[in-house]
Amino acid sequence: MTRADQAKITVIGAISYDEILASDTIFGPDGPGLNCKIVSRAHHLGGCGGNIAYGLVQHGLSPELISIAGKGDFKTYATNLSRLSIAADSILAVPYRSCARALIVTDPEGTQFTAFEPEPEITLGDWKSLLEHSNLRHNKILICAPFPQQRQLIALEYAAQVNPDCLKIWCPGQYADRLDANQLTSFAPHWDILICNAQEMENLQRLGTFDWRDKLCLVTDGPRPVRVRLPDQSQRTIPIPRIERAGEEDPTGCGDAMIAGFAAALLGHIEDGGTPKWINKLNAIVRNGIRNAQRCFASVGSQNYQHVEAVDRNIQES
Repeated sequence: MTRADQAKITVIGAISYDEILASDTIFGPDGPGLNCKIVSRAHHLGGCGGNIAYGLVQHGLSPELISIAGKGDFKTYATNLSRLSIAADSILAVPYRSCARALIVTDPEGTQFTAFEPEPEITLGDWKSLLEHSNLRHNKILICAPFPQQRQLIALEYAAQVNPDCLKIWCPGQYADRLDANQLTSFAPHWDILICNAQEMENLQRLGTFDWRDKLCLVTDGPRPVRVRLPDQSQRTIPIPRIERAGEEDPTGCGDAMIAGFAAALLGHIEDGGTPKWINKLNAIVRNGIRNAQRCFASVGSQNYQHVEAVDRNIQES
């Protein structure tokens, strides 16, 4: 039995090598401007898909990861995936190409500027083949992390076709501002849960009327409460507990950690009794995502935190 056979959650999204820098310059409304002084630099593993898979491992799960890499420098990342027992059978390593890379600069207030060099391009036929050879038809949850629109849509459509009972979590991320109204409409029938930040939601709502029927939507907004819209159209907010700051905080990957913590708790409640029961436990599921994001925030990089009780002791209810 392969690790993919043991997986209950499939994650689709990028893997990348991150260069994380800190600046002592507070960014303006349009980012760091023409120049800013860098006061620290570090190299870490990243990418939304890889970060979410890492977060699931911290909850004792062995997720399946579907992604695209460059064979030229994939070895380091692949070794770490193997160490974490993340099923990487469905990662296509393209010969003579490099993996995605991100340059992330954070100012003293936690505002970030990101420059991203994407993964190698592949044909849509190769992408469909990756999906067909994955364990997606058997898994309980699909997390569709930020990826180019066509790849996301094909993955969501495929999951709906081969595994109708799979809960599909759509996280458009930075691609939300590249969608047009027709594209947004084409996504609507194929996702069950939307997770995005406030800016991404604003971009989606600019496209016109959003069909919320039978959908669950979570909107994060930094330290402000998480906004939740339920399938019955009711709304609620879930506050973010305070965390004692130790001076090493880094917001890189916190959104991905939130998604991982949410999905891990969601899986547990699905297995306990199906949809009605997990909806009734929604506040606790969201809070698990928040706690995981705070674990990530307490360390530099997106894949260096651990699911340990010691971190929880620093979290205080607001």
